[in-house]
Amino acid sequence: RPPRSTLFPYTTLFRSKRNATKALGDAFIKAYPVPFTSGFTVLYKARTSGKLTLDMIDATGRTLGTQSMNTSNQGEIYFIPFTGLDKLPAGVYFIRYTDGLGKGVIRVSK
Repeated sequence: RPPRSTLFPYTTLFRSKRNATKALGDAFIKAYPVPFTSGFTVLYKARTSGKLTLDMIDATGRTLGTQSMNTSNQGEIYFIPFTGLDKLPAGVYFIRYTDGLGKGVIRVSK
């Protein structure tokens, strides 16, 4: 089960909002690195202020972990790390997101 992790607006990988925005491109949510080995980070550009929920789900539909947070400003970029995943078997996993404007799924693989 992925542990709860610290949520923060920038990492050393993206030293500026401009670089983080460039990494997202036209998307508002993205995971990297994919494929992952021991963990990955979800990069999320808030579409609205409010609650964001991320569920990590395996290919059978079982929820492996959930992280939620409150986003403070539309357009703010957040990095949500999922760590301690080295014991998960290789395969496809899904991150189901729910925010104030809807829900969807992105795919990650190990």
